[in-house]
Amino acid sequence: MEFKDRLKTLRKKTGLSQQKFGMLFRISAINIANWEQGVTKPPEYVMYMLERLIELDPTVPKKEVE
Repeated sequence: MEFKDRLKTLRKKTGLSQQKFGMLFRISAINIANWEQGVTKPPEYVMYMLERLIELDPTVPKKEVE
């Protein structure tokens, strides 16, 4: 699975919009959109960090944004 697909799957798993997901991690919604579309790609450690945080507690993103 490509990075863009992993990111989109991860974000959708949280139930958050690109804007809210980005706000949670202090990443602009434009960057999230570009990453999901494959226009640009962040360092791999960014994806690793996001995946680990959500694996620890899948409800964390929802709690933090609401």
